[in-house]
Amino acid sequence: MKSLEYLHGYADFDPVIVQAIGETAAWQDQKTFEELAALYRVDENLRTVQPKHSKNPIEILTFVPRDDFDESAMRVYHLPMGCSLDENMIMNGMRLFGSDPSQRLMLVGNPSSPGHDMGKITAKEAFGSYWNHDLKAFVEPLLEHLYDSNITDTAHLGYSYGANKAVTATVHSQQYDQYVDKGVYAEPAAVVSLGLIRLPARFAWTNRKVKGYIKQAESAPYSQIRGKDNLGSLASYIVGLMRLSNIAIASNLAHEHFEEATIEALDSQPTEMTIAWGSKSELAPDVPMQFLTGRLIASYGKRVQALRLKGMHHAGANDINLHAAIMLQGLGVGKKPGTITD
Repeated sequence: MKSLEYLHGYADFDPVIVQAIGETAAWQDQKTFEELAALYRVDENLRTVQPKHSKNPIEILTFVPRDDFDESAMRVYHLPMGCSLDENMIMNGMRLFGSDPSQRLMLVGNPSSPGHDMGKITAKEAFGSYWNHDLKAFVEPLLEHLYDSNITDTAHLGYSYGANKAVTATVHSQQYDQYVDKGVYAEPAAVVSLGLIRLPARFAWTNRKVKGYIKQAESAPYSQIRGKDNLGSLASYIVGLMRLSNIAIASNLAHEHFEEATIEALDSQPTEMTIAWGSKSELAPDVPMQFLTGRLIASYGKRVQALRLKGMHHAGANDINLHAAIMLQGLGVGKKPGTITD
């Protein structure tokens, strides 16, 4: 087993979870990314789907357990803003699923660089989303696909914009006859109002810490794919952010309404949610997050768990071990449920 004791410096992670991630890392890190992709049948399970009532195709990758599993259940992971299902996101998914392969895990891509427009919405929907600060149009095709696939029990997970999208999916799941058991919302935006000027600056600040978290993971296949990052890929990513759909998303993230969305989610579903953030986050400020989660816990009790990660920046998800620990702790797959930290 690979020692991941450093994770305990961030939070009181369940030892069972840390051990599971360590065991997964030990064997995954002995292989190349291509070998892992073959073992997890990525080519077979990476799909573009077109729900019949939607004009918007979506890109999904589903990891399937080898053993028996509940065919009516699905863990759904919403990617960060501007991220398609590239090698980086796939490696994150393989580490997370490999550490607890008890249920199917579906990764859902977002509109990103030129040529990767799955997940975008129509111009009319984008203008509506922009003005109303509503992400509903971005989750409806996914919820319809889950309904068509006879999925009735879900957990919605997400990091950064993915957290905001996951909350929105939780709110609207009832309309598609889906029960949301768990929600894990890590490093959400829209916690405080930043406006469309300061928001991009905050995102830019996070890039300073990315390489450190990649290095901290000490994963050969992950370092292999992240070593391909260059100015060209960054430029392509920035161009992708200029899509109308991503401008609508940015407008949502720039205004304060995450707490309102979590309340709506808690009132519409019997969800148990974990809200996670780094104490040094550039997008989910520590003090506002402590007050926000405190209010929710006062109103909803044990249905809400606060996971404060000591010293973590917004870029913390670039450590695939830390990212997996946050998600699995929120799901409560170890001996105890998500932990309230001080």
